[in-house]
Amino acid sequence: MFKTRKSKKRRSLKTETVQGEMRGNLLRSHFVTPQVSHEVLDTMFVDFSKSLWHAFNSLGNGRVASKSRLKVIVSSIGRELGFPKAESVLDCNDDTEMDFLSFFSILKSEMLEKIKADSDESLLLTRPDFKEIHQVCWMLCSHKTLSRKDSITYQVDPITGVTSEIDENSCDCTEICDPPSDWSDDDAFKLWRVFNFFVDSDSVGHPSIPLRLDTEEAEYICNLFTTISGQVNKETDLHFLNVVKDEMAFDVFLNLFKEFFTSDLCSAARSFFINKLYENVVLDTLLKGTLFKHGYAMKNCKEYYFVLTSKELKYYLAPDENEMQKLIYFEDSWKIEVPEEVEGPRSHRFTLYTATKQFELSAHSFQKKYKWISGQSYIGTRDVIVLQRVIEHNKNHGDDGVSIERQMAQERKTRREARREKEEIQFRSIIDQDALLEQSIKELDEERMATAMLQTQLVEERAMRLGEEARCKSLEIDLKTSVGQELEKREELQKLYNFKHKDFEAARFRRLSVEDEYSETFRLLHEARERIELLEEEKTRTLEALVEASRKLQEAEELRSKSELSLVEYIGGSLAEKNGAVSDNEAT
Repeated sequence: MFKTRKSKKRRSLKTETVQGEMRGNLLRSHFVTPQVSHEVLDTMFVDFSKSLWHAFNSLGNGRVASKSRLKVIVSSIGRELGFPKAESVLDCNDDTEMDFLSFFSILKSEMLEKIKADSDESLLLTRPDFKEIHQVCWMLCSHKTLSRKDSITYQVDPITGVTSEIDENSCDCTEICDPPSDWSDDDAFKLWRVFNFFVDSDSVGHPSIPLRLDTEEAEYICNLFTTISGQVNKETDLHFLNVVKDEMAFDVFLNLFKEFFTSDLCSAARSFFINKLYENVVLDTLLKGTLFKHGYAMKNCKEYYFVLTSKELKYYLAPDENEMQKLIYFEDSWKIEVPEEVEGPRSHRFTLYTATKQFELSAHSFQKKYKWISGQSYIGTRDVIVLQRVIEHNKNHGDDGVSIERQMAQERKTRREARREKEEIQFRSIIDQDALLEQSIKELDEERMATAMLQTQLVEERAMRLGEEARCKSLEIDLKTSVGQELEKREELQKLYNFKHKDFEAARFRRLSVEDEYSETFRLLHEARERIELLEEEKTRTLEALVEASRKLQEAEELRSKSELSLVEYIGGSLAEKNGAVSDNEAT
């Protein structure tokens, strides 16, 4: 079908030079052309971090690893990225052991971020998916993942259909327990990449440590593989997943995958189908096939091998994909036009319009034409993602830098988280309802116990009431008897009371007479006391008058004495004057 040249020697030097320059420009364009954005690189870094975690885990205990061992990983990665002596970037950390997040943050800041900012070709990779670096990580962890020690396989009970684990180290059943010996390292590596692709990451792009695959994503991978391999009868036969709850590690997934999906395939078929799965998921190869490309200026057509991804359409001279002729990046303005079907060399045509050019293509058959356009094949039983879906994806998510498969995985994760959050809410609601039910049951039990106790108390009180009634009747009889006796006693007492009352009245009358006499005596005594007080007052006044009279008498006596003395002195003076006068007279 393909008109390839028999020998490379027949090519002209000019053709080889042009194709070499095209391939070189293509390789460089993964990092320095506008078509590959930083979002694409971030997605590649996330995939790289997942592979790196496996290598980190194989060199450590799952939580931390020795820095001297980690330098081996950094050195190998640095050689692939073009960083000489890359292991020295870990010297900025003084600890002898490092956890994974610290380790990856150093690699990201010192190496991966430089790929975005530095345009030096020595720092650029030759593959857009970091395949060489993933292979370095796989080489470091594959010996631990594929080792027979502590491996687990599973068998299905043909009667009950229940899946159970089998310890391969102790089981004697070699047909079930021995893993396929013809599994190549490349097959395991590609399945490992697919596993990492579907492992969830957190909101900042770090892998959820430890890396575990959700069972729903495992079911999606298995369904995709059964579709690719044509094992349609196994597409819904996924009861083996009941051995795990929500998530599984890669070794568990690998053993399950070996046991249930590749045991019936030969080595070549298994490798072919795993490679197809790897291309569809990791390499984002949505569809491959031959199409005729019709010339625009020159009305001729030529057969090429086309490869479709979420971001680009490229075509080669042959299916070996060694000689790429053109790479076309999808844009928002692209559209597909399907003309009316005509017979002849231009039958089964459709036209792809880009912003600057149109590509007129045709398929070998009507079915293949619509398989490329809308994904509906009249022969197959499953739709595939093709041109129309790619154009719609780039219109809606062209700036996100994610493939269709990754976008579908994110949508499934969003739906799964929403469903599980709803289930969690429902579960909590059920728990709350159960708690309320238990509380209601407890309250009912307490109420029933209280009712039982109340009934017991009522029975006891009824018995007590009957006893009290009997006792009351007995007391009534006794009371009647005693009342009769009491009446008799009361009559006697009444008689005695009347007699005593008469005595009491006589005694009271006598007492009143005595009290009257006492009152009269008390009155007379009071009057006598008042007269005595009056007499005492008169006596006091009389004494005071007597004292006053004595004082006045004394004063009169004193005055009399003074008067007498004055009279004597006056008389003496008068006599003296008279005597002097007599003497004077006598002298005269």
